[in-house]
Amino acid sequence: MRLFLLIPLLTLQASVALAAEPPLRWERQRVPGASTELVAVASGPAGELAVADARGALVQTAEGWQRHALRGDAADLAFDARGVLWIAGSAGLARLAPGGQLEDRSPGVGERDRRLARISIASGILAVAGEGGVFVSPDGHRWSRAREGLPTGAVNSVLLLVQGVDTPLFELWLSAGGRLYRVPGRREGAELRLDPAERVALRGRGARSDALDLVPLGRAVLAIGADWVAVVAAGQETAASLPLELPAGARARRGAVHAGRTWLASDRGLLVSGEPGGPWTRVGAPADVAMHALTRSGSGLVAAGVRGLVRGAAAASPSEPAPSHSAERPALPPRSAEPDVRSVQRAALAYLDLDPGRLRALRRGVDRRGWLPTVDLRAGGDLSRDRRRDFDQAFLSGGLRDLFDEEFDRGTDVGVSLVFSWDLGDTVFHPDALDVSREGRALIELRDDVLDEVTRLYFERRRVLLALASGPGSTREEAARLRLRADELAAGLDAWTGGWFGRRAASLSP
Repeated sequence: MRLFLLIPLLTLQASVALAAEPPLRWERQRVPGASTELVAVASGPAGELAVADARGALVQTAEGWQRHALRGDAADLAFDARGVLWIAGSAGLARLAPGGQLEDRSPGVGERDRRLARISIASGILAVAGEGGVFVSPDGHRWSRAREGLPTGAVNSVLLLVQGVDTPLFELWLSAGGRLYRVPGRREGAELRLDPAERVALRGRGARSDALDLVPLGRAVLAIGADWVAVVAAGQETAASLPLELPAGARARRGAVHAGRTWLASDRGLLVSGEPGGPWTRVGAPADVAMHALTRSGSGLVAAGVRGLVRGAAAASPSEPAPSHSAERPALPPRSAEPDVRSVQRAALAYLDLDPGRLRALRRGVDRRGWLPTVDLRAGGDLSRDRRRDFDQAFLSGGLRDLFDEEFDRGTDVGVSLVFSWDLGDTVFHPDALDVSREGRALIELRDDVLDEVTRLYFERRRVLLALASGPGSTREEAARLRLRADELAAGLDAWTGGWFGRRAASLSP
């Protein structure tokens, strides 16, 4: 129940922030010496910036970007409160000392313990997660593995939440084995004590899939999966996961909360929403390509992806009124002029021959088959021949006579039979019913997948049309991008319906 009370509160806060905060303006930031694709990014307390590529880590200093070679691949970066950079990767955990030297601070000596994927730092406490589990440390030297109540194996995401500046209590959140866990902890002098892990039961899509990222929301946690999201309040033992209605083909990777908005790094670019559960809008260029990492930086955000680093800063409020773009904005088709979603769904099912009538016909046929006989047509023939000869002699009238007698018979018999037989047991349960049941389950799953995709494309297009029609201050470039996106979604719907949607929906291309 707490989740449903929390989400409206977050939604209200997001709506107020959306009205008060200006949108972010995204620009590409050049990183000299870096590869095109960046896999991680971190921002420090004083505005420090670090990125990682396939060849190591780069840190921005007053003299420019400096590269630091690593023994393995970097997976995650984080600055602590003193501005010291920590690097997690396939070769363990490294600390970048103020002098520029890399120090090995790995929590374990085994290969599995050294393969790390995530870092979380709060109030001087470090937590790292990887194939060997999750480890915590008060100083980066002494490490403790969280064990009690947790499954063995890899931990995919980790988050440290400190409950206050002056309190020794903290919480360690992690996702492992397709489940979400909370581990209460406390400082005891120079040591960290961890209590047994408490599982947070998620309902819905997140019930058996890992959270790819955990984002703090005050004392609550925003858990983000590839296609689901959940808000878990402090002390909550169960929560509902909501489906992420992302643009077609997008899967979430990392998340952040900034200026009342929720931001997602996905393989289709950066996405933004005023609510944790969506609806989501793709950020325009240059943040419209696949993104691997996302973090807050000062008053904005920075993101790393396949084309390098992009920075989002608050756009300055214009001193003059925004120009009107009503003349540039195309006349959009009214809502009633386009087919409704049910009509599109029916057209897609009819085109793919997935109409429910097909399954009903199969079941009716099996039910009736037991009453139909097995017909056996039999035919046969019989051929016969009979030939006889007789010989005799007779003395007649003073002469000898030879008498010959020959007889020949031929017979043909043909028989045809038609046999009808019933197996009355098939009227109670026909063996083919099992095959029809399996076919029915496969058809239902396929039909659900088709309906999900068609519904997502349809409403994503409606959201794009709404943004195109009511987005104040949108530039000519932004309006053109939205028109292309709407036509792209319409093309997808046209393909799913065999051209039916294209004949009934107007194109927005100029």
